[in-house]
Amino acid sequence: MKQYKAGYVIEEVFNLYSSKTQNDDFENTLLDFQKLCYFQINGIDDFELNENPDKILSVAYNIVKRGTPTRASLLLSEKLLSNFGYKKNIHPTLGDITFKSENNQLVIDNSLILLDKSIENEFIKNCIYYPILIGQIQHFCLLLILNQKLVVTKELNIHCNENAKDIFLLAFEDLFNLIENLNVLSNQAFISPKINFTERKISHLSIGVDRLTDNESDYNYFISSAKFDENLKDKIVTNTKIKYSQIGKVNNEGVFITIREKQNALLYILNNIFRKNEFRDGQLAIIDRALQGKDVIGILPTGSGKSLTYQICTLLQPGISIIIDPIRSLMIDQYDKLRQNFIDKAIYINSFDTKEERQTKEQLIADGRIQFAIIGPERFQMQEFREYLKNFKINNLNFSYTIIDEAHCISEWGHDFRYSYLRLSENILKHCFNDDESEFTQFALTATASFDVIADIQRELKMPEDVLITIPPEAIDRKELQFVIEEIPSPEFSSVEFYYREKEVGKLKYPKIKQIIKQIPANLHLQETEEGTFFKLINSKYINCGLMFCPTKSDKLGNGVVANLKGYKTMHGENVAGLESEVDLDCTTFMGQDDDGSDIAKIAEKSFENQKLFLKNEKNLMIATKAFGMGIDKPNIRYTIHYSIPQSVESFYQEAGRAARDRQKSLNYILYNDFDVQTNFDFIHNSHKSFTREKNIYKELLEEVNYESKFFTRIIENHLNEKFPKSKKFYVYLNKNHPFLNIEIRESAAIIKKYGRIELNTKNIELKWIEGVDRNEAEIILKETLRFLIKELFNGIDNIEESLRKNKQAGLEELINQTGDKQKMVLNIGFDNNVVEKLSSKIPSYPDAIISSVIEKLKIKIAFYQNLPNEIIIKLLNKKLILDAYEFTNSEVDLEAENKFIDNLKFEYKRLVNYAKGVELNFDEKTLQFFKIEYWKIRSTQDTLRAIYRLSIIGVIDDYVIDYKDKRVFVKFSGKPENGYRDNLYKYLRRYLGESSTKKWLVDADERNEISELRNYLFTLTDFFESTIAKKRLASAEFMDNLCKDYILNPDKIDGEHKFRESIVFYFTSKYAKQEFFPTDFNNNSDNENLDLFFKYIGFIENPPEHEQGLELNNAKHIVGACERFRQSYSDENAILDLLSSFSIITLDAKIYGHLDTFNERSLIIKQINTCTKAFERIANSDKTVANIYFKTIKKYTSLLVQLNSYTFQIANEISDKANLYILSSKMNKFNNKFLQEYE
Repeated sequence: MKQYKAGYVIEEVFNLYSSKTQNDDFENTLLDFQKLCYFQINGIDDFELNENPDKILSVAYNIVKRGTPTRASLLLSEKLLSNFGYKKNIHPTLGDITFKSENNQLVIDNSLILLDKSIENEFIKNCIYYPILIGQIQHFCLLLILNQKLVVTKELNIHCNENAKDIFLLAFEDLFNLIENLNVLSNQAFISPKINFTERKISHLSIGVDRLTDNESDYNYFISSAKFDENLKDKIVTNTKIKYSQIGKVNNEGVFITIREKQNALLYILNNIFRKNEFRDGQLAIIDRALQGKDVIGILPTGSGKSLTYQICTLLQPGISIIIDPIRSLMIDQYDKLRQNFIDKAIYINSFDTKEERQTKEQLIADGRIQFAIIGPERFQMQEFREYLKNFKINNLNFSYTIIDEAHCISEWGHDFRYSYLRLSENILKHCFNDDESEFTQFALTATASFDVIADIQRELKMPEDVLITIPPEAIDRKELQFVIEEIPSPEFSSVEFYYREKEVGKLKYPKIKQIIKQIPANLHLQETEEGTFFKLINSKYINCGLMFCPTKSDKLGNGVVANLKGYKTMHGENVAGLESEVDLDCTTFMGQDDDGSDIAKIAEKSFENQKLFLKNEKNLMIATKAFGMGIDKPNIRYTIHYSIPQSVESFYQEAGRAARDRQKSLNYILYNDFDVQTNFDFIHNSHKSFTREKNIYKELLEEVNYESKFFTRIIENHLNEKFPKSKKFYVYLNKNHPFLNIEIRESAAIIKKYGRIELNTKNIELKWIEGVDRNEAEIILKETLRFLIKELFNGIDNIEESLRKNKQAGLEELINQTGDKQKMVLNIGFDNNVVEKLSSKIPSYPDAIISSVIEKLKIKIAFYQNLPNEIIIKLLNKKLILDAYEFTNSEVDLEAENKFIDNLKFEYKRLVNYAKGVELNFDEKTLQFFKIEYWKIRSTQDTLRAIYRLSIIGVIDDYVIDYKDKRVFVKFSGKPENGYRDNLYKYLRRYLGESSTKKWLVDADERNEISELRNYLFTLTDFFESTIAKKRLASAEFMDNLCKDYILNPDKIDGEHKFRESIVFYFTSKYAKQEFFPTDFNNNSDNENLDLFFKYIGFIENPPEHEQGLELNNAKHIVGACERFRQSYSDENAILDLLSSFSIITLDAKIYGHLDTFNERSLIIKQINTCTKAFERIANSDKTVANIYFKTIKKYTSLLVQLNSYTFQIANEISDKANLYILSSKMNKFNNKFLQEYE
């Protein structure tokens, strides 16, 4: 008999049980309740759901089944708890709905898992067993209704046991409440049926339940308990998306006004599933668009409930949603929040899952057993995942939404860009929605996106103009966050190099950090009793917690996570104690993971275990890199500390926003030192190498791709080990003199199992070389190896032996030239090339005593090295030495870059040998020149991914998948017809530039004298990136530095904090609200209404300042913030500011609300028209106004408005008519006055 599982749990009872049993692990506690939820139904044959079931009922079914058990509704909770003294309670600031009781005598313990037919404990029976039974009844009845075995009309006749009537009545009342609210949202009529209890023969439904009924034969259907089965994974019901009607609309003031009954229906979902009392600003407007099947970008402040919007929309659709999160900590947090809302149809997949874990999770998605699939963006670039998605479509399952969380990562202009977001929208559409755009709806959610980034998100995701949902800019200002910047004076430096600088500055910062933390209770102005317990454990939990951000992971530099935890040594050997030595602090760490076997890697391995401890309040200070800075939702973080200046306002506000999620006051500190900005500059420069370097990387990929030694044989070994797992690994090698690929397993030095070989020229397998293994098995393995070589690894390559022997293959452009433009081709590109390997072999031998000591310490500390031969360890150390030196080499001057690389090598060498006296890295002249030449050929993983990204933009690469296990990118590519690369460059530039600027770039590309058309446009694209993105990021870092400086220099710290906060708001509304733009022109001088100023600043739209170039189509959006900022400090009216701000506001409003028929009637627009016309009137009446300049101003102003839409065309005509009338009237008045004066 088929088993099912369903049931509800009352959250207060769950928490009480957890407390009474002293089990604070959510999953373990849930398991005790889950064991009660398994049941079977007598009286029916097993059945699957009909195809294309009713969509609304499908949603109802999935909501009832969203967890096992899942949270009981407010109706169930209130009715079942009311007999035990519980009353409904709403938290005054958070809006959480709970039930509270003063009865501390309730008996609940482990006996609940021993439920049988006689339940004597009334509390357990009413508040544990009944909710589970109600969930099972609802589940079963929905199955009957969906399969049309039970038809619900105006009346429903039920036959059941007498003592079960109240339970059935409550179960159906609760179920029909849900169905009724879903129908309200979908504009369908539904009236809950009247429930009648009747005899069996006239009933619509005759059903009995064990524990309440003795005689099973009295009923048509009978629900009985079943044994716990951890392998039972039931499916959700999927169908095509429901296109709900509007739940409200934006009024003329830009305020979202809801239809009351629909808002109430959504409140029902919010209250009952998430236990929140009210929606927050912006949430309903986002939900409204998504439920209609429209794309949406939601820009809401940190802590404002962005995730809730997609969670509600997903539950209201009969399908699965894909949630894209950029970092694992955020995936886990999103998953945990769903689980804590008793939703278990969710999984997350990331690169740290084992192969078995990953495949199990992917199969759950493919089988339709998951409703929330949380993944990283790189997953869509993996072939294995794409294959699972094919199974999903084969199973006739449906996706609902794509949710791109932390969407600022999409934009290369953003502060946290990921290359893996490239073509994300296209890949999701193709692999999840069969290219059916009518079913494809995208969420993009973020808290910290400037106008530039928002516009880039729209373009990358191909969204229309009206997708943006946000709240007023001032709402960015979270009053509960208080900002404090502490100045750290600079020590006397003998060197300002990064490594030395960070060691010495840390010596001054560490005592300050400890002082800050000790003073936090007092600075929060807590009551004396609260101050005394601020850092204390209460009932084994910390009430308050803190979060500290460090720019690196280092254990050697003061700015590192590990150093701040454990302490470090300065350049002079002084010990600086870390925070783990502080009595009040119970510290833990979080940072991205590496697999290099280092001390840092060992600590980083525990990051996700540490995250759980911190979220469970078992640690009170998290020291982290920015990997912990997005999306983590923990209500009691009372302070954040930034060890140094963040790289951008976006980064700072994102990270500071982790605090005060409970809306209580929190402190946000930045430790400021003059050299911090230089550290940020160093990081930015390191990610933007010189054009010469970029050109060399392209040259390799286009002409001849180089691979690390054993690159291909390693991939073959990985494939065989995965396909045919053995106790020992396969060993594959190429015969030194002949084209034979040999396959072996080496059990020991004496025992070698030979699986035969492949003759690569003839592509034949040779079985006569088999020794020590089953012949049939060997033949299978050889055939699979040959298939893998021909069909996957060397697809389209004739001379496989040459590629294997030389570790080289013809590059992209070379293959295109060989085969023609129309040929579709594939190529494997390794993450790294062979240059680092070549250079590492040239590092001189280390002194035996010193390197032996280094290796011995490594083997003691790190298990990874323990079984490796010393010569292998030395190779690994040399490779790391070169990559570390390369990472910190940057210069736009080629010779300087070469010399800096050599200097960095020498420095890293000294670090490796622990600064042993007299031990230095020295090269002879020939080797020195070799290193300088080869430096330009290094290609690291980041270099490779960046190059593939740009080759995709220009159109060479059509698609690619990434294999992280094999460390390779499998690209599909083809040549493009004449002007194809030019057209792709044009399309890309037009995303950011106006027509005239785009043409200038194209002219530059046309006139380049590279060896091919492809390179002309590829190198121009690279110029565009390097001349815009790097400068923008440097400008962002400098702006953050200036904000901190302004605060430090302000003697009034209250005023300094106010201006710092105000500047952040202006940053998000205008990039032109900066000191370098307006102050010199608008400073109360006598000429600040000169019309030349209007042309200067309106010109930023088409020709932005040099370090702001690249996003001119957005620049009109930014001027408004600058105008408002400087109007506040300007005492008189100013017509130029009025013209600029009115134009910018109309433009900005037209982008968001220009589709409304009432656009011109909006009070905001009417106000701006009046502001503009009054400004023209003021200018017209000025004695300094020159008529032809005035007319040019009218023409410029109105011609830009005309381009926006038909409504602004009307506005432009109205303004033009009035402005022309003013100047004519002014001239007439002046003429009349002059005439009268002469006449008199």
